[in-house]
Amino acid sequence: MARAIAVSCNAYFAQLGVYDVGAQALHDTADLLGIPAGEIPEIRKMMPFAAYGQGPVLVTPFKMARVAATIAAGGSMPKAAGYWTKTTQEQIRRVVSRRPIRQLFWLGRCGLW
Repeated sequence: MARAIAVSCNAYFAQLGVYDVGAQALHDTADLLGIPAGEIPEIRKMMPFAAYGQGPVLVTPFKMARVAATIAAGGSMPKAAGYWTKTTQEQIRRVVSRRPIRQLFWLGRCGLW
């Protein structure tokens, strides 16, 4: 996975989506992160493409910045206001456990992401 992230290999992520993740988990994760992903049958039909961020999964740069902010905050997602603003503690919700976040930090420190 570290090598795939370093070289942005679509084939790796297409296979990961089809054989390991699946349409339901991709849909649920996208929903958790506030990313519109369409209906599960459409994701299933377009899974290789959806797994690497194309097809029915619609992501704006702002939403990806919010995902990056969630990773940087250890899995706690700030409430989106459509613009950058100061976030209070009550507006933050945990959406990702700390273990995968630590792995992403490790990839970043190694220059692989």
